[in-house]
Amino acid sequence: MFTTSRVLIGFDGFIDTLLHCVAQRTGPSSFRRLGSIPAFSEKISAASSQSANIECVVKERSLGGNAPLLARALASLGIPGTLVGTCGFPTLNPLFQPLETMGIAVHSFAEPGLTDALEFTDGKLMLGKMGELNSLSLHEATGRLRHNLLESCVSQAECIATVNWTMMPLIQEFWEYLLKNPRLMVQAPRKSLFVDLSDPAKRPAKDLKGALSTLLELNAICDVILGLNRSESTQVLRALRQRPSDSLQKNADTIASVLHLSCVVIHTHSEVAVASLMDGKITSHTLFVPICKKPVRSTGAGDTFNAGFIAGMLQHQTPLTCLKMAVASSSTFVRTGIPPTQHSVKSFLKNSRLTALQARG
Repeated sequence: MFTTSRVLIGFDGFIDTLLHCVAQRTGPSSFRRLGSIPAFSEKISAASSQSANIECVVKERSLGGNAPLLARALASLGIPGTLVGTCGFPTLNPLFQPLETMGIAVHSFAEPGLTDALEFTDGKLMLGKMGELNSLSLHEATGRLRHNLLESCVSQAECIATVNWTMMPLIQEFWEYLLKNPRLMVQAPRKSLFVDLSDPAKRPAKDLKGALSTLLELNAICDVILGLNRSESTQVLRALRQRPSDSLQKNADTIASVLHLSCVVIHTHSEVAVASLMDGKITSHTLFVPICKKPVRSTGAGDTFNAGFIAGMLQHQTPLTCLKMAVASSSTFVRTGIPPTQHSVKSFLKNSRLTALQARG
């Protein structure tokens, strides 16, 4: 059974419009979809020096953002936490109100950003409109919250998840706030800080280097878990002046050892790897993931993967078991479009063979 735990999740919030692009319309309510990103790219390239009219069909309009989607997935797994984000201000946007019915304590300090999510069978393109998200300071955000709310949430949390560093500069400020107030992090057993950079490609290299340096410092006062996809891992390795490898596991091992982080997780559609560091020794695990050829939904899959991993951590499971729970959570989500539950995770693990490479360490 999952145990409920105090989790602080921050700090973004978006309204997502999920879209399918039309390749050919066959009737007023029927069309053939542009199924893949390469097909979409070809259509864009063909419009060079000309023009193109690409119709998009709205499939759904829903709450989004890394923090709300992570909070929702955790709550569905039986771990309702505290969400501090941009979910409407001064009142909560109606799209985010269902989070409260799941037992999540929602505290919002700004209006949500807007995202057009173009979904394809092999991935998604997120077109974001930021609003206040990339300009609000931590001081401004906390000024809109109840007095000492953030301090109280940090001191009570067993795990803190900071996601979407790329789009929210205040996350860097929050990390520095933790370093200046280590008393808030002192706890036995040590608190965990889960980090999802969320595609840092658009940020200057010096910003990424600064973030990684801060995470190295933070690992002295808490267990830092860095979650990455393949592209993000490549960017991190280059920022560390390390050569990316074709091996997902080698990349995880390198990042963990260079940054001295407690744990590094790298995920792709077909393979996932974890490297955990304890007493200077790295233990490694790789899993091959059952491919979903026709995903019902891909937007939020990474956040759901993170939720499964965090759920395992809060149960004090081994890194390999955490990895299996993460894969089961995201796999059930992309196949059904519904956040995972304890039952769906257990069922997936029972019925699917997750092939693991032999552990190293």
